[in-house]
Amino acid sequence: LQTISQRCHLLHEDTHGRSFYNIIDSISRVDYESALKHLELSREHCITDLKARISESYRRAYTVMVRIQNLSELEDVIDGLQNPEKIPTIKQTWDNRIKGVEESVDTWLDIFSVRNLLIPPHDNTDAWVELSKIAVNSYRPGLAVRVLYNLLIDNSVDVVPGDVIGISDKYPRVKYEYIRNISSYKRFHDRSEEAKLEMESWVEKFHSDDHIPNTRKAKCYIVLALWQLDDLEVNGYDSLEKLLEYSKQAIQYDPENRSSWHIWGIVNYKILSKNESGNIEEILCYVTAAIDAFAHSIKFDPKKNLRDILRLLTLWFKHGNNLSVLEVLTQSLPNIPVDAWLTVIPQLLARLNLPGDSGKLLKKVLFSMGKTNPQELVFPLTVALKYQVDNVTAKELVENLSIHSSKLVDEAILVGNELIRIAILWNEQWYKGLNTIRFLFSDATTFPEMMNILNPLHEILDQGYNTLHEKSFFKAFGKDLCKARECCRKYQQTGKQSYLKLAWDLYGHVYRILKRQLSSDFNKLGLENISPKLHDQKDLDLAIPSSCTRYIQHEKIEMEKISYFNPVLKVIQSKQKPRKIIIYGESGSENTYLLKGNEDLKQDERVMQLFGLINQLLLAIKIPSGKLKIQTYDVIPLSLESGLIEWVPHCDTLHELLYNYRTNHQIDHEIELIYMERCCPVQEYYKLPVINKLEIFEYALEKTDGDDLERIFWLNSNNSESWFIKRWNYVTSLAVMSMVGYVLGLGDRHPNNLMINRNSGKVINIDFGDCFEVAMNREVFPEQVPFRLTRTLVNAMEVSGIEGNYRRTCEKVMGLLRENRESIVAVLESFVFDPLINWHGQESIVDQEEDFVIGSSHRSVRRFYLDEENEEINQKAKQVLDRLTQKLTGYDFPKRSKLSIPDQVGLLIDQATNNTNLCKSYLGWCPYW
Repeated sequence: LQTISQRCHLLHEDTHGRSFYNIIDSISRVDYESALKHLELSREHCITDLKARISESYRRAYTVMVRIQNLSELEDVIDGLQNPEKIPTIKQTWDNRIKGVEESVDTWLDIFSVRNLLIPPHDNTDAWVELSKIAVNSYRPGLAVRVLYNLLIDNSVDVVPGDVIGISDKYPRVKYEYIRNISSYKRFHDRSEEAKLEMESWVEKFHSDDHIPNTRKAKCYIVLALWQLDDLEVNGYDSLEKLLEYSKQAIQYDPENRSSWHIWGIVNYKILSKNESGNIEEILCYVTAAIDAFAHSIKFDPKKNLRDILRLLTLWFKHGNNLSVLEVLTQSLPNIPVDAWLTVIPQLLARLNLPGDSGKLLKKVLFSMGKTNPQELVFPLTVALKYQVDNVTAKELVENLSIHSSKLVDEAILVGNELIRIAILWNEQWYKGLNTIRFLFSDATTFPEMMNILNPLHEILDQGYNTLHEKSFFKAFGKDLCKARECCRKYQQTGKQSYLKLAWDLYGHVYRILKRQLSSDFNKLGLENISPKLHDQKDLDLAIPSSCTRYIQHEKIEMEKISYFNPVLKVIQSKQKPRKIIIYGESGSENTYLLKGNEDLKQDERVMQLFGLINQLLLAIKIPSGKLKIQTYDVIPLSLESGLIEWVPHCDTLHELLYNYRTNHQIDHEIELIYMERCCPVQEYYKLPVINKLEIFEYALEKTDGDDLERIFWLNSNNSESWFIKRWNYVTSLAVMSMVGYVLGLGDRHPNNLMINRNSGKVINIDFGDCFEVAMNREVFPEQVPFRLTRTLVNAMEVSGIEGNYRRTCEKVMGLLRENRESIVAVLESFVFDPLINWHGQESIVDQEEDFVIGSSHRSVRRFYLDEENEEINQKAKQVLDRLTQKLTGYDFPKRSKLSIPDQVGLLIDQATNNTNLCKSYLGWCPYW
């Protein structure tokens, strides 16, 4: 205190710092009147500072607001010291207030340094424990250990931070957190075994220790079970007995805790996965225990349990027809709240063909969902009919839903059918079909394949036209197409080539006209011309479509009914010409979607589901500017070839940004390619050895700056703070998607599949057709890099480039993914074994008209249904899961031992930025950007 008094005189007189320390000095001398005077003076300084900063941003003003809060609490301190009976009320007020403070270690320490003047840490242990958790989340585990150690210290025992033997049992929660932190903190890795032994020794006393609440005892057993679960990976079944005992004890002490049941389920699920070829009775024992545990876990926390729901579904779909398993399912499933199933509607509808009593149980679940949540189910269910046309269960569910919501079902079917109609118009369908078959006419052996493409198109014509657009198409081309079909029939009957040539003359004539029509830009489509039924729909009972991702992320879902559809659809000028459609809600809200044709969006829907789970996990990572989050959006499949994608406003593709910037600054759009062509024509470039490719590639990089994106951020920012925030968001969002994309095996990240939000700077990925390293394993132009990290992206980062926030965020995210690998694998396991997902059958298609490889952005809609009995495909799925597990455990580089998180991230970044890898890429991927 004497030091504070002396230092006050060294500070400038007219500052907040001097006034603040004068307050502390006055309180220590019990001169409360003087303290209040200095307090008012300090508040005036803060208000002046606040006025200057608040006009800039809330972020800049936040530290001053914390100072003002500290001054208010110093008034509370003075009041409490003068009136001790008010201390409980003051403490309650402070506890409520701290809940609204940002979770920053430095901010909390500032606040607690003031509060300690009235309430010592030992009387406020819960708040200090929360501070230790914030320190751990902020990657300051050393501070967390010191904070907890100071609460546990007992002068009668000679211990130092890191010691676990002999620490006090007086504060059970503090001891629990302390031991847990010691076991996971690298600095004390040599004490981790001591920590585990101390926890084991402590729990042995629980039966005779009544002052420790049962909930705390359960948490101790959960931690012990988790440690033993890690040992199971290393030591096999040696730790099995302890593992089962600890997880059972957790349930015994706290049977209504979701975590207790969750760990019991995980234990059985993990043992089951390691013992799949064992005794059948033993396997079923683990299956039934896991199902029961997951059902209880979901029951106690239905909103945050996607991983347990998916694990339960995996066990259900695999073992559901066994009598003992079916019995447990029959008892457990009715206890799960119906809302819990909303997060897994796609998985449930994908298994509508589930046989036997297990399928009947699935029907019951869907029937109950239909009664309580018809809006959420009706649209996905009517869409499911298009994926599984002959599925009796789907038809039964629709009929059941019609009993109490007939109008809703009729509207869903009508809206779905009409959206499919306008997603791919007749002229586009015929152009696509004729473009496919024009190379098949020269070979008589391909005639059956050709007719398989043409027959469905002719059948559509046979059904007659329903819109003005279809009528005009029929009048223009109907006769020629009918004649061509007749020629094909005659060729089939006689085998005369003249009929086949005449047929192609007619088809070719139609093809050339359609090609001219579709190559010309048309910006708008009138809804009245292409779908009069949709145009006339007003005030529907049907809600605006949304995906299950919102439920996973616990977003507030307003099931707003459709009022009407915008009468004009904007056509986006890209190869597939998707439509921008606006659906108006009953409140007047505008809901904009991209209506895409010639793509099956089922896989994109599941990727969004995965991102929803990862966003839940990312909440644990604290960063100064807020929270890390992957931008998700609704993806609603409509059929095998069409779907709706929620429109993300204020976004441009990386290609658009660079194209527009270079146009405005008189820079050639392909300046790098021009320099490369000076050395070698593009077609010859692909034939060169790698060393020559590298020389040409690096020559083009040396001749150009690659700072386009960096300049775009600067020019599009109103001030330096806006620029700084955009750059921060850009770096962190790019880092998150780099790691998540690597784990997912996401490829085809060309400049049109990366978008950047103009307002926030965040990177948004679109088009998820190439997952599970499909792009790396394809025969034509296999990708060589784990994610896109080209020089333009790197140059737009901070001064330190990759070595700044990018690398640190990558390490945080990879650490989080590895820590939660069980949850990630649970989602992806349901993904790769889903019978409606086509990930294993997608192929890149070489377009015959343009000299580039079309990847997932123009993916084939050829279907490959997964056969549960098809061992080859099942084996491929297992290989995918094994590869995912390697990535999430640090064994993804075969010639190396287990990698630490920094080493793993470092190797991935080296691969992504290696010019030798980039120069091998297809140039349409723009590796020089």
